[in-house]
Amino acid sequence: KPASASETLKIMQVNVLFINKDPALLKALIEKEQPDIVVSAETPPVFADMFETLKGDYPWQDIHAQKGNPRGLGVISKTKLGNPARIHFDHKGVPSQTFTVALGGQDITFVSIHPFTPTENIAGQIVKPRQCARRFRHLSQLADVFAHAFPAHPHRSCTGQRHDCRA
Repeated sequence: KPASASETLKIMQVNVLFINKDPALLKALIEKEQPDIVVSAETPPVFADMFETLKGDYPWQDIHAQKGNPRGLGVISKTKLGNPARIHFDHKGVPSQTFTVALGGQDITFVSIHPFTPTENIAGQIVKPRQCARRFRHLSQLADVFAHAFPAHPHRSCTGQRHDCRA
């Protein structure tokens, strides 16, 4: 816990949708909101290029863009990133990203993970949020977050197909 209000971090976490080819809206939002750290999921090369243009304000960057798939990850920061790494927990096709940031005299470790979505086809099955939480049980402290983080209403994917994410 920070010792004072001046020892806070403003963090923006975004899923840019890997088929998105227009980073202009995100760039404008970053410039308006001025977060200390931006963490991105589904990061394609065009967004990595945009992040590069922000290097004056965000000199610490660890971007792992992916073309044509949703596994690209990235972090840009005004604050020094310690030990940035791309790691895999239990599925080598699903990377995660870790880094530390010093705040209030201590290092805070961040883990950015983009698990299979609850409606993504895993081994021929449609997976519900609670199944997703069980799949990532090795992250026990986050399993409840996975189980409750998905919207409790139907939505449309980028393909226009209707999905019901309720458990």
